[in-house]
Amino acid sequence: MPPGEDIVDDYIPLMLERCHQCHGKVMVAEVKGDVAGYVTILPKVKSEELEDGDAEYGLVSDLVVMGKFRGLGIGRRLLESAESYARVCGVRWLRIGVLAGNQPAESLYASLGFSNLYIELEKELTPENG
Repeated sequence: MPPGEDIVDDYIPLMLERCHQCHGKVMVAEVKGDVAGYVTILPKVKSEELEDGDAEYGLVSDLVVMGKFRGLGIGRRLLESAESYARVCGVRWLRIGVLAGNQPAESLYASLGFSNLYIELEKELTPENG
C-alpha cells in the first residue's frame, strides 16, 4: 500500500464523493486548535457482495489519529461519535476495517463491540526460478 502522503490528493475527493453518495460525514477532533484526527462515517452503504444479499450497512471508512495525539482516547471518542451518527441514520450493522498487525486498533475496535466479520488473507507470488 502506498503511504498516505502519496495518495492524499486523489483520496480526499474520492472520500468526499463517497460521503455525498452514502449520506456520510467527516468528523474532526481538535486539541488546542490542532487537528488531532478524523473519522469518516458512511451510514448508507449497499453491499456489492452477492452473499450479503441486499444488505445496507454503515461503514467507518477512515479513522486517523495523528501520532502525537495517540493514547489520549481521541480515536475512541471519534468512533463513538461516528456510531451515534450511524444510529441516528437508522444503521443496524456498522463495519470497520483494520490492517493486519495493527493491534492497538484491533483492541480499540473490540472494546467498542466490533467482532470479526471475515478475514481476508494475501500472499505475494514471485516468479519461480527454473
